[in-house]
Amino acid sequence: MGIAEPPPGGRDAGGRHQRDQCLALLDRQQRRRRRHSRYRRRLQPATEKNPVHVYSTPGSYTVSLTATSQTGSSTRTKAGYISVLTCSNPPVRVQSSPTVLFADPFAALLQAIDDDVVQLQGVPFAGDLTFDRDIRVRLQGGYDCAYNATAGGAVLTGKLTVTKGTLRLDGVRLR
Repeated sequence: MGIAEPPPGGRDAGGRHQRDQCLALLDRQQRRRRRHSRYRRRLQPATEKNPVHVYSTPGSYTVSLTATSQTGSSTRTKAGYISVLTCSNPPVRVQSSPTVLFADPFAALLQAIDDDVVQLQGVPFAGDLTFDRDIRVRLQGGYDCAYNATAGGAVLTGKLTVTKGTLRLDGVRLR
């Protein structure tokens, strides 16, 4: 922003120099930026980025979020915010054989054919997983109980090893 020269006569309609008005505006903007910068530095980072919690028991759950800074804290609570329904389907299936369901991804990978998709419900899977077949398979996570839609993803906790073939992960996080 440039500083305007005063009009002939040196003053605006309010009797002030335009140059003084521009300097005052710049000063206010700089003070505002410094104030916002100090506020951002005071905030503490979250203890975990994108936290995940798995609800394994059906029911309705209340969620609370607490934001804390040096000046205090604030909590928001939403009762009944999460509803967990019972799912009678096992959590894994192979797209080429949709009527055959599996309890874990390893068993499904053994049944998959080339260019197949192994579909995982949006639940965590614990344990190491080894893929040792000379085919291409996509491991896709986050399906609902009926395998109709994906929302979110699945989590694999453990070591993933691919010794042969190609395993593509979509909607699957490794921990």
